[in-house]
Amino acid sequence: YGARDVQMERTSDQFMTPESLDEDGANFSDSRDLKESVSSGSMRFHVWAAAIPAIRDEPLRLLIGKLSHKVMDGPHRYQISAENGSFWHMHNYLLQVLMLTGLIGFLLVLAFSVLVVIRMIRLFFSAHPGATIAVKTLTLPVSGILVYGMLETVIFTASADERALTDFRELFFFLVTGVMLAYSYAFEPPKKR
Repeated sequence: YGARDVQMERTSDQFMTPESLDEDGANFSDSRDLKESVSSGSMRFHVWAAAIPAIRDEPLRLLIGKLSHKVMDGPHRYQISAENGSFWHMHNYLLQVLMLTGLIGFLLVLAFSVLVVIRMIRLFFSAHPGATIAVKTLTLPVSGILVYGMLETVIFTASADERALTDFRELFFFLVTGVMLAYSYAFEPPKKR
C-alpha cells in the first residue's frame, strides 16, 4: 500500500506513515490498541448511533431512501468527534440498506437474511444421507460473511471505497449461498401449502 501512489484517503492511513514502512514499502505490524478498539467498536458504535438522529431529521428517508453519494450526509452531522474522520458507509449491511433504500429495502434484505440463516441451520443439522460434511461446510463461509456484514457493508451494496460496483466478497457470498440453498432445498423441499 505504501509503495503504490494511492491518492484516496482511507481510515487506515493514520497507521501507514512513511516512518512505519520498511524498505519495500510494507508494514506488517499493528499499532492499534485492541482494548480500545473493542470497547468503541472501532468507532462503529458512533456511526450506528448517528443513524437514528439522521433519520429523525429526514423521515422521508424511511420511505424513499437516499442516493448512494448522499447516504452519509445525515450521519456525518452526528458522529461523535470530527478527529476520527468521516466514514463512507454505515459499517453494517442492514443499516446501509435502510439508509439507501428505506424500510421496504431493509425489510426485504432482513427477510432474505433470516430465511438464509434458517436454511443454513436446517442444512447444517440435516440427517439426510446426502448432507455430507463437505456440503455442511458450505454454511461456514455464508455465516462468516453474514457476521462480517454486521460490521461492514458487504453483500448488498457497492464497494465501500467505490473501486468497483460489486465486491468479490459480495459475489462470493451470492455464489456460495446459491449453492448452499440448492443443497438445502434438494434435501428438504419446501412444504406445499
